Amino acid sequence: MNKVLRCAVIGLGRIGWQFHIPQIVEQEGFVLTAAVDPDESRRKEAQEQFGAKILAKDYRDVPCDEIDLAVIASPTIFHYEQTIWNMEWMFSVINPSPSLRQMRKKWQKQQGKTAENLWFISRTV
Repeated sequence: MNKVLRCAVIGLGRIGWQFHIPQIVEQEGFVLTAAVDPDESRRKEAQEQFGAKILAKDYRDVPCDEIDLAVIASPTIFHYEQTIWNMEWMFSVINPSPSLRQMRKKWQKQQGKTAENLWFISRTV
């Protein structure tokens, strides 16, 4: 039996809603488990349309033992903080930020660890 990755999408704006969530729900082996956004109506919509079981206003409120993969889809200004927090919990993290390479290097230097659970993805339209 193949493992299903339980995913949290942090940020339910344009990129989270139009790109990341559809990719998760359409791919075998992935399930949208948590929807994180300050807007309650967006969280409820993610639950109703895509079956998200965990709804949180803040990414730190998602139970850590319920998630395997965090997708950072929030505004860029929050990417560093959210990526580092998720990496410290040892989630795999997908972050579309162009500054990801610098984040990885900074985190590795601070922690004295490798960041093998952090992936950079980009999308070409």
